[in-house]
Amino acid sequence: MHASKSEIETLNKWLESKLGGLVAHGEKVRDLLQSPTGAAGIIASAADLVTAENPVKQELSPQQMETWKRLLPLLSEHGLMAVRGSGPPVEPDRPLTKAEAAEYLGVSVSKLERCMAKRQIEYEKYGAGQTAMVRFRQAELDKYREKRKVTPRKTGPERLMDAGR
Repeated sequence: MHASKSEIETLNKWLESKLGGLVAHGEKVRDLLQSPTGAAGIIASAADLVTAENPVKQELSPQQMETWKRLLPLLSEHGLMAVRGSGPPVEPDRPLTKAEAAEYLGVSVSKLERCMAKRQIEYEKYGAGQTAMVRFRQAELDKYREKRKVTPRKTGPERLMDAGR
């Protein structure tokens, strides 16, 4: 699942409202990386930034502000992807190369090729033989991913009720 344009814009607006705090947090991170608290301090600083009702004010020059504003959509999109654990953004109907499809699925190209050889994943082949070009559709990659989902085992009372049937 990828971030929609409206989700990116919403996060972008939120980030823009916290821009001064984000810059201050970046400076804190730089200092915390050198301190014994390290990761714990960085996490605490990030949590403070996110939950602060009155964000830290940091004076930025107009040039710095423009640079940050140009970066915000990119940061928003990648932040949403990181939270969801999805691959890179893809145009919906654009056919993907092997490398792009493998990255989208989060597997190696060789793993993708093994799946192709076993006919586990649908692809389009242009040409003949081993040197033929292949392309993948995002919808087919999503179907493959969906088929690989494993449901959790039932435990406790649920399991006993199903066993009695």
